[in-house]
Amino acid sequence: MKTCSKTILKFLALLAVLTLLTAGIWLLFALFLSWIMTPLIYLIALFILATG
Repeated sequence: MKTCSKTILKFLALLAVLTLLTAGIWLLFALFLSWIMTPLIYLIALFILATG
């Protein structure tokens, strides 16, 4: 019974680590994307204003 609970705890710990890693990667990706997208949006807006 003790070995079973230890296995479950290990599994939960692994799951928590994976979840945190995934969340961290998504956060970095979102920040990176917003950092790239903001100047792009400004450029597109300027282009539309200039041509339209």
